[in-house]
Amino acid sequence: MRSHKTLGESDAQSTSPDSMLVPAPDVVRMTSLSKSKVATLTITGALPSHKIGKSRRYCVDEIREWIASGCPTRPGAGQAVRARLRRAVPA
Repeated sequence: MRSHKTLGESDAQSTSPDSMLVPAPDVVRMTSLSKSKVATLTITGALPSHKIGKSRRYCVDEIREWIASGCPTRPGAGQAVRARLRRAVPA
């Protein structure tokens, strides 16, 4: 008998894989950007991210929306992407 769920298994209380938080190496793979470019975009706020303790994580939905927005690089663009995504989600 398994005591844990693997990614992708459904559960009424689990989040979808698209709304999961992933580390920077996953964002590098998703975007084909270099590690340093992801870091720079994160520091300037162009790439939406979340600080959890000392770690930085990225929401897959937000990264996809950032890409769909044309990968904006202006400082603070990540907040606009996050706001746009929140407005698109029905309550």
